Amino acid sequence: MDMQKANIIQLGYMDYKEAWDIQHRLHTLRKEDKIIDTILIVEHPHVITMGTRNKSELILLSQEELKAKSVSVYKTERGGEVTYHGPGQLVIYFIIKIQKGLSVKKLVHDIEEAAIRALSEVGIKAGRDEKHPGVWTGNDKIMALGIAIRDRVTMHGLALNVTTDLSCFDWIVPCGIKDRGVTSIEKETGTTYSLEEIATIYARHFAELFSYNLSAAELSDVLSL
Repeated sequence: MDMQKANIIQLGYMDYKEAWDIQHRLHTLRKEDKIIDTILIVEHPHVITMGTRNKSELILLSQEELKAKSVSVYKTERGGEVTYHGPGQLVIYFIIKIQKGLSVKKLVHDIEEAAIRALSEVGIKAGRDEKHPGVWTGNDKIMALGIAIRDRVTMHGLALNVTTDLSCFDWIVPCGIKDRGVTSIEKETGTTYSLEEIATIYARHFAELFSYNLSAAELSDVLSL
């Protein structure tokens, strides 16, 4: 199968709103075919985001508590409900044009599959849940997934708990699911992996599944196109 070129950009540790604005700029460029498919790797400070279902009652902290903890809340256009992002969590955003032969169902399946294969490499048996998107190990979610598609181009993506402080999920009802837990790679393996290590493993499986030739790119270069 022919390999398709795609960019992979490391954003590092970045405020959620800044990364969200970058996604919108890249989305416009991809829609206009000025750039190729682009994957963003990022880590956020504490933030709570809401999807299109937008159920604010799933946030368990008061406005005063959110302010005291310096936790921002954003309503976004992605699918799903409320989720948490923070230090130690690998966040990957996908700016991908839905081309012939790539259905939304396959897109979501392969994003999850890449995580399942990556987790297997570090000794974690993970899989899907028919009722809930994302990736699970046992009764606990280890990777959340929320995608938005506008003009056949995707935004948003996944959040994989690597060394995440899982107590932060007590601030919300994660993804609106009250009877399930959350976990992390560190909790499941007893090993502290860096986000870079896990991102590299994930990107390899993702590229294989999507037949991508991933090339490291600088954000400034891509935005200048």
